[in-house]
Amino acid sequence: MSKRGPKTEAGKAVSKMNAVKTGAHVKGLLPSENARQLAIDCRRLHEQWSGPDPTSQALVNQLHSFQVRIDRLERYEFEFVTTRMRGHGARADFCRDAGIDPARASDMPNWIFDDSLPGREEAQGLLAHRSELINRVKFCRTILHNPRKLRKELEEMISLGKEFRISIERRIRKAILDEAGNFTPDMYLRCFEEEYIFELFWAGDPQRCDAIVSGIRAGVMLEAQSNETLCRMRAWVFKQQLQHIAVLKQLKLERTKEIFIE
Repeated sequence: MSKRGPKTEAGKAVSKMNAVKTGAHVKGLLPSENARQLAIDCRRLHEQWSGPDPTSQALVNQLHSFQVRIDRLERYEFEFVTTRMRGHGARADFCRDAGIDPARASDMPNWIFDDSLPGREEAQGLLAHRSELINRVKFCRTILHNPRKLRKELEEMISLGKEFRISIERRIRKAILDEAGNFTPDMYLRCFEEEYIFELFWAGDPQRCDAIVSGIRAGVMLEAQSNETLCRMRAWVFKQQLQHIAVLKQLKLERTKEIFIE
C-alpha cells in the first residue's frame, strides 16, 4: 500500500521541514556552498580561537560546522519564503486583498512579486491605453445610430491593442456583439480590463500593490521563522555554539596564564 503523507496541518508542517533535517546536518558540501569560502571562514575561526593543542583545534572545527548549519537554516528560510511567494496560495491572498476574484490567481504576472522581472513599464502603458479607450467608448456612445461609423471606430480600438497582446483580439471581436447582434462599445473596454486586471491594478496604485505584497511576504516569513522544528534546530545549534565558545575562551585564558607564568 502506497503512503499518501500526513493528513493533519501539524503533520504537514513537520513534513515540509524534512528537507531541513537532511540539509542542515549533511556532511560535505551542498550545491549552493562554496568550498573555498568555507575554508576561509574556518581558517579565520582558527586564527581567533585555536591553540596548538588538538582539543582546541577540534572544538574550532566543530564551531565552524555549527556556523555552516546556521547558514543552511537561514538559506532554507529564504528558499521557503521564495517558494511560497511563487505559489498559488500567495497569489490567491493577493487577489483577496486587492478585491480581485481569487479564481484569477493563476493569471497573475510573476513580476508583481518579483521586482527583478520586467513588466512595470508595460503596465503603465496599458493604463494609458485604457484612458484612451475610455474616451473612444464615450465617443462610440454618441454614434450608436450609425452602424458603419461605429464598426470602423471599434476596429480602430482593436488595432490599438495589438501592440500589447494580440491574443485577446478574437475574444474581444466576439464580445463586441451582444446576444441581439448589436454593437456594444463598452464590451471592448470591459474585455480589456478583465484581460489586464492585474497590470491595471498595479499601475493604478503601485504603493497599495507593493504594500499588499509586503504584507503577504511578512506573513510567510513569520510562518518560516515560527516553525517548531526549525526553531528547535536553531536553538540547539546556538546552544552548541555558545558552549564551544565558552570552552574555547577558557582554554585561551589558560594558555595566557601559562605564558604569563613562564
